[in-house]
Amino acid sequence: MKKSLQIGYLITILLIFFVPGLLFVSGKGKSASDTEENRTLSAMPKLEVSTYRVFPTQFEDYFNDHLPLKDQLVFANSYLDYRFFHSSSSDQVVVGKNGWLFYTGTQQGDEAQMKDYLGENLYTEEELQTLASKLNQAAADFQKRGAHLTFVFNPNKSRIYADQMPAAYGKPAENYRLKQVVQYLKANTKLDIVDTTDVLADYHKKNPQNQIYFKYDTHWNSFGSYIATRLLAQGLKRSLPSPDAVSIQDGKHPIYDLARMLHLQDVLTEDPAPIVSGYTDRTYESQMSGEGAEIMIHGSCASPEADARKLLLIGDSYGTFMFRFLATEFAQTTYCHYSQYHRDVLEAEKPQEVVFELVERNLSLLNSFSIDRAFPQ
Repeated sequence: MKKSLQIGYLITILLIFFVPGLLFVSGKGKSASDTEENRTLSAMPKLEVSTYRVFPTQFEDYFNDHLPLKDQLVFANSYLDYRFFHSSSSDQVVVGKNGWLFYTGTQQGDEAQMKDYLGENLYTEEELQTLASKLNQAAADFQKRGAHLTFVFNPNKSRIYADQMPAAYGKPAENYRLKQVVQYLKANTKLDIVDTTDVLADYHKKNPQNQIYFKYDTHWNSFGSYIATRLLAQGLKRSLPSPDAVSIQDGKHPIYDLARMLHLQDVLTEDPAPIVSGYTDRTYESQMSGEGAEIMIHGSCASPEADARKLLLIGDSYGTFMFRFLATEFAQTTYCHYSQYHRDVLEAEKPQEVVFELVERNLSLLNSFSIDRAFPQ
C-alpha cells in the first residue's frame, strides 16, 4: 500500500512537470493568460544573427506567457500557500491572522506600507519644514483663485486592522509618518487638516463586529468611508448622521485587488461590502469620464438643502468612496484622480472648496502637490 502511494505521488509530480511542456511543444495547449491577462503577451522571437544575444531571454518570456496550464498551476500554488501554509505567493501581499490580506506597498512610486506600519520612514525636521512651506504656498495660491483648500488623510488598512497583521510584524509603531506630518502641520501652520485615523480606529475598537475595511482588498469599504467622510464633512461645515443612524444593506464588491494579486479572485469572494443608505433624502446625478486612474466624476445635487458651494475632490482611489457621500452635500461635486489633476481642471471647475485626499501610503505625494499639479512630473 505504501509503495503504491509513493508511485502515485511520483506519477503526479512527473505529470505536473512534463505535461505543460509537452503541450507547449505540441501546440495543443493554450494558456488562459492568452485571454485573461490585461497586458500584451510576449510574441515568439525570431532567431537571427542580430538577435542571438537576446533570444534566450525573449524566448523565456514567450514560454512563460504561453505555457499551457500555467494559470492553473499558478492558482494551485497560490491556493496551497494560502489555505495550508498561511503564506503568500506574491511579494506584494502578506497573509495575516484569520486569512486577512495586507498590501506590502511596493508596487509603485516609493510606497512603503510596512515601513509606515513600523515607523521606519519618518521625515527629518528639515523635510517637515520644506513640506509645510510647499503646502502653505499651495493653499495661498488656491485662495487667490477663490478656493479654500483642505487636506484629508486616511490611514492604511494595516493601521486600523493591526490586530489582524501577522505576528512577525509586531505592534504598529507609536510614532509614524502620517502622525508626524499631521502633528507638525497642525502645530506650525494654519492649514485645514483632517486626519481620519482616530475616528476609524475608535470605531473599530468599539465595534469589531462591523467590518470597515475589506479583508481581501487594499481599500476600506463603503461604511468605513462613510465614517471618515462624516469627519471631513464637519470640517467643511456640513453634517452627516452618526454611523449608528444609517442603514446598511449587503452588497457585492466586483473584485478584491489583493485576492487578484494572489490569483485567488474566484475563491476569496466572501468579504462584506456594505451599502450605506439613510444618511440623507437628497439625491444626485453623476457623469463619469475616463477610465482607471484617468477617471473624473461630476455630481450635481438639485436640492435647495445642498450647499451652493462647488467642491473639487482631488485624491486617490479612497476618494472615489468618499465622493458619493459628498455629492449629496454640495450643489456641484467633482472627483479628479491626483494623477490627472492640473491647473486647467481648477480653471474649468471654478470650485469654492478644494479637498486634497491621500491614503497614508501615498503621503509622499504631498511633496509634489501645488496648484499646477498633484503628481510628480
